[in-house]
Amino acid sequence: MSALTEINRNSDAYDAAVILRGGGSKLDLAGFDREAIGESIAFSKLPILVGIGHETDQTLPDLLAHSNFKTPTALAEFVVQRSANFESSVQQHVRQIARAAERLTATKRRMVQQLSNGFQQQINIQLFQSQRRLDTSAQLLRSASRQFLQGQSRNLAELSTVLDLLNPVTLLARGYALVSRNNQRITTSANLVSDDVVDIRFSDSTVKAKIL
Repeated sequence: MSALTEINRNSDAYDAAVILRGGGSKLDLAGFDREAIGESIAFSKLPILVGIGHETDQTLPDLLAHSNFKTPTALAEFVVQRSANFESSVQQHVRQIARAAERLTATKRRMVQQLSNGFQQQINIQLFQSQRRLDTSAQLLRSASRQFLQGQSRNLAELSTVLDLLNPVTLLARGYALVSRNNQRITTSANLVSDDVVDIRFSDSTVKAKIL
């Protein structure tokens, strides 16, 4: 009864309680037929397994126990078999969990590989498109640069022609003359009066002239 009280106090630490005793005379087994022992078994928080005496023996614990066995050997075989079944079940669950983990890992690995391949494909597409845009931009830039330079060259040639036409030396070579007075160019006769002395520049020399 003390042992059962201690077991009930720490019931979370046990799976069951076992009461065993080998064979004996009726008088030897009579000690188990006490009411207090029966109450301890009946109010136990854990299942009580009983194996007392021989096959023909029956005691009060046999009637109140969760399970009773004809002999201690039968009870021991039950406990061993139950433990073996539990161990086998645990091992089976371990194998099932391991197989499930392997399948899940393989599935996740394939998903990761697919995502990786997808990312790499997207990156390759983006790089290809970016390279095409760069090539197109480079071609447009080269074409625009050529057109700009050609336009500027034409403008320079036209300006050069205009400057040549406006160059006083060119004008003088064509028969024109430049008239100035005191280094100030005279462009109209209204700026001259009688007795003014002017410089007349030709293509080959400059002469002085007096206005009448």
